[in-house]
Amino acid sequence: MIPVALAVACWTLAFGPAYAEGEREICRIRIYNAPRGSIQVSCDRGQRFVTVGRVIQPANSTIHSFAAASYVTAGTVAATAVHGLRIKVGQRGIGVGAAQEPLSFSIVPREYARTPTGYGGHLPGNSGIQTDIGAGQTIFREFAPFVGNSVYLQDASGRLSSIPTDYTPRVGDVVVIMVEKPSKFPTEIVFENRQDGAVTARYADGTTDRITDVLHPVLGIGRYDGTSYTGVGGINTNHGGVITISTAPIYRGKLQEGRGVERRGGFMIQPSNHAKTQGATPPQVMVVGSRDPAGTPMEARAPLFRGCLSPAFDPASPANSVRAQMRIDDGNWEDLPAIVGKIGDALESSYLNELFERKGIKRKVKTGVTAIRILFPSLSPAYLQARLKASERQYSYAMIQLPVIGKTGVVNGVLTINASLRNIDRAMFISFYIDGELKSMTNSPPFAYDWDTTTVKNGEHEIEVQALDSSGHLVSKSSSRVIVTNEKSKD
Repeated sequence: MIPVALAVACWTLAFGPAYAEGEREICRIRIYNAPRGSIQVSCDRGQRFVTVGRVIQPANSTIHSFAAASYVTAGTVAATAVHGLRIKVGQRGIGVGAAQEPLSFSIVPREYARTPTGYGGHLPGNSGIQTDIGAGQTIFREFAPFVGNSVYLQDASGRLSSIPTDYTPRVGDVVVIMVEKPSKFPTEIVFENRQDGAVTARYADGTTDRITDVLHPVLGIGRYDGTSYTGVGGINTNHGGVITISTAPIYRGKLQEGRGVERRGGFMIQPSNHAKTQGATPPQVMVVGSRDPAGTPMEARAPLFRGCLSPAFDPASPANSVRAQMRIDDGNWEDLPAIVGKIGDALESSYLNELFERKGIKRKVKTGVTAIRILFPSLSPAYLQARLKASERQYSYAMIQLPVIGKTGVVNGVLTINASLRNIDRAMFISFYIDGELKSMTNSPPFAYDWDTTTVKNGEHEIEVQALDSSGHLVSKSSSRVIVTNEKSKD
């Protein structure tokens, strides 16, 4: 049988913003802030959008955000992470840091619809657009935006306008995030893991730039939110005041983070001014910045804390991943080890020798991790298109079903009828019927039909989806009765 799923349809983008000089669009994300509203991605500058998820609960407020949101411009992405995107709207106060009282709303993966045990991150409450997308997937992974990317509102005609500084999300709003990378995009950034160590960026043309210094090396591993969905060496979080790198394997089970055996692990890199606001620096944090008090602040500055880092990470495609590596005792570059929990000396010789011994590796570490580097992806358009196609197919076959009363759902407005196919090898065509009348036939995903329920009378109607083989013979079918309840409907 073919389960039938119903959802609110989304606007079609008709016009885009002016293309920023020196930046290249990777993709754009479009979110319809309504129950079961579409979450879509386009990799061709808005010509075609693909549905990768749905809104479970829309946002209807903003909230006093985390302090580092003060470093970024209003109307842009304040934080990008496997466990949530934060959008800065405006601010209540003057200045930077906590005094500014930045305001934001969020887009949240399904695992964080309720607060995990031991969670220490930002709690969006009613300012969070809760989604059915998993942590570390699609818009929280390869299609995630960069810090500082612009965010727009889309009107009914498809036109985009900047988010006003006094914006409060409303049910029915359409939010568009333009994912753009700067033209000067590094291939790698190397951190010498010692006091006064250099932080050097390398670019595709072979040039290098010493962008700052290490003021405090990182020595340990900590329990950072979302790292269990990130992958060893992946970027867990980037905002104007932090880079969090995971050392934890990706967890595929259903147990919420913070429950059961500890699965979190990683370390941070922070700019010096922001680090000062956090109190004493723990061994799990590297601090970078200028020793000159008059030096340029690193907060929300590219390429570390704006515009270049994202959670993009695919073990099957290192070239299209943002990933960290290390040097031990100034040796060759190698992948980070998998380490979870809170271990203050995890990157020093004593712990690493114990780790290698447990793994049966004959290796003697004298000093520990002496350098760390972040490798940047090529962001191949062909790769992203392939990932988008795979995400489209996966979501088309795993739609969340509309809650029903018995076998009858209560519906209204414009709905998308999705066919989730089980016999995909046999089905060549999908037909959609309303009250016995053929409305649409398709042979390519997403297998869906947008039905404007205001064109029919309020009351009970029958939806039927049929799967046909290449000869037009019926493979299977599924039907569902719904009750249409529109304020204004066809007479």
